[in-house]
Amino acid sequence: MIQDRKSSPEIGKLSKIPSLGVKSMTLKNGVELHFVNDEDQNVCQIDLSFTAGNIHQPKKLVSASACRLLEDGTKKKSGSELIDAFDYYGAYIECKAAIDRSEISMYGLHRHLEKTIPLLREMITEPAYREEDVIRYKERRKQILQIQLNKVDVIASRKFMASLFGNEHPYGNEIFPDDYNTVQQEDLIEFHKNFYLGCKPKIFAAGKVDSIMIDIIQKEFGGINFGSKNLWDEDLTNTKVKTQFGKHEIKMPGQIQSGIKVGKLFPNIHHENNHGLSVLSTILGGYFGSRLMMNIREDKGYTYGIGSFIRHMKGGSYFGISTQVANEVYINTLKEIRLEIEKLRSEKISVTELSLVKNYLKGSLLRNFDGSFSKLERYKTLNFNDLELSYYDNLLESINDIDSVQLLQLANEHLTDEDFTEIVAGLA
Repeated sequence: MIQDRKSSPEIGKLSKIPSLGVKSMTLKNGVELHFVNDEDQNVCQIDLSFTAGNIHQPKKLVSASACRLLEDGTKKKSGSELIDAFDYYGAYIECKAAIDRSEISMYGLHRHLEKTIPLLREMITEPAYREEDVIRYKERRKQILQIQLNKVDVIASRKFMASLFGNEHPYGNEIFPDDYNTVQQEDLIEFHKNFYLGCKPKIFAAGKVDSIMIDIIQKEFGGINFGSKNLWDEDLTNTKVKTQFGKHEIKMPGQIQSGIKVGKLFPNIHHENNHGLSVLSTILGGYFGSRLMMNIREDKGYTYGIGSFIRHMKGGSYFGISTQVANEVYINTLKEIRLEIEKLRSEKISVTELSLVKNYLKGSLLRNFDGSFSKLERYKTLNFNDLELSYYDNLLESINDIDSVQLLQLANEHLTDEDFTEIVAGLA
């Protein structure tokens, strides 16, 4: 049979998302374990998530410091001994401190789990927080932050969050190098006791999660008394927000570029328009062929990259546009951004463009379900946000069904001018 290489294959309609294949169980101590098993994998991922984010810290930087310093040693091992032990068995550790929670992840070979999971348990439950390690950590992080504060994109991002949520809100709280001076060893020990040992974590695993791995997890983590406090269902949406609308300029002498952030508070992930707004954001700046990219990069040549996005957190959601441009064109860039938003409010998207965006979104959605590790990340989004398993099927249905009239209505309802915040850092 001769293949037809002149005609493009037909594009089929994606009607169903692959199953996540997640299984759940409860350890002896009441800790939840959620996992995606793939018997063909020889590697594993295990994540322990704690309600130990910035939202609960008693003072600035305690949450991030308590998380990152877990790698600096336990009561039995120095930091170098601990990392060498993980390295010896081919395991990799990540300690991620975020606004709503902290997460400790380990990636490693299945055949070494009997050695690496006990090391992980020791690192999480028996940190040393030695005074000399704390001092060295603070000096190192102060230097890193000092360098970051010379970058226009970093300054614009900080001011953007502070403008959206307010300086006193955990999401808008700006940090400075001297803030590290207030973090003391006893702060870290107390925070760890309250939020790592005093609250039940959630455990997630992917890869070859067979009975052997489950038994090791049960043995190492199922017997720990994490306390009875449960903050996973805590409602943070009532945290006081003080948005500063309008344009804010931060002058940074000597900079040849300006960092730009434009955005506003947005409906949360449970809102009925959430899926439609995701499509709208993609049209504006969510992929390489988006309107912002075609106008401001391809046509005007003002920037290497520009994009729009929606971020959902437990205590609030926001829409944003981000780019960096030469100082002499930042005014024109803002003008073009406003123009593209106005077009979304005044003109219906063409059938051709909408079809392109829909196919892009469906392809991205499928890629996000490729393999057990990706599926686990998708499930974590559902779990952390208290969403049903049908969420992704509903997203696909919304992508397939949405039309230009609905998108026009969404733009006029949610992309109004009066409550946008514009940040420009640099200016020169």
